[in-house]
Amino acid sequence: MIMKKLSLLLLVLFSSAAHAQVFTLPQLTTIAQTDLIFKNLAANLIYRPVEGATPLNTSPKPFGIGFGVTAVVTDTSSLTSIIGSGTPTLPGATINIDLGLPMGFGVEFGFLPSITYSGTSFNNLGGDLRWNFSPLLGLLPVDLSARLLFSSSSIASTQLISGATVNINYAATQIGLMLTAGKKISIIEPYLSLGFTNNASSLSYSGIASLFGSTFGTGTRSVNGGGLGFLFNTGLSFDFTYVKLGFEYENIYGISSGAAKFGFKF
Repeated sequence: MIMKKLSLLLLVLFSSAAHAQVFTLPQLTTIAQTDLIFKNLAANLIYRPVEGATPLNTSPKPFGIGFGVTAVVTDTSSLTSIIGSGTPTLPGATINIDLGLPMGFGVEFGFLPSITYSGTSFNNLGGDLRWNFSPLLGLLPVDLSARLLFSSSSIASTQLISGATVNINYAATQIGLMLTAGKKISIIEPYLSLGFTNNASSLSYSGIASLFGSTFGTGTRSVNGGGLGFLFNTGLSFDFTYVKLGFEYENIYGISSGAAKFGFKF
């Protein structure tokens, strides 16, 4: 219950800060429209570490643990031709648990419990497996880490189309690979990441009115899509004794996002 309240508070706060509302969809007429929707929603819902390449556990500690929250704002301007200009950004949030393991390995886990905000239900589960492999390459000017990303997300909402109530469901599974380079200078670590990610998305509905126009074929109730996309991010991580802060710009599937992370580490 506490986790749900915290997640809902984060979603409301960052939705308000971005002047965003959960958007509703008109009747869709082309596959190109669903492809844009898939890219925007997948970019918003993908798991993001929002940290550099330095391991959570540094010598002489063999293990480390961290807890935090991440807030996301994703640009939806590419959807203006579909949803109009009333929703310039899409908010998101996750609760994070990080575990540092020996030999530069680690596990990161993020989730958003099933919550409802403004008539829309959200659920998000993701994480990554990471490995800092810099020691194997000898003395380097930067730290290097590789991450295998994964996430499973869903959004469900009820809205009107042509005056009739329609229940809309979106779901996506994503997996990706990311290489991060960072350089810790005192408590600050600037970093950047490059990688690829793939999403398998679906959009479906139930109700009397149709979400999909005639070009989709009579009786179409769901559309699947997705595909491979480029991942880039750059940011700053601030590492205090027990507190970590992160601020990041991201471009995923060609969609821009911003993220902020606040957490504790031990």
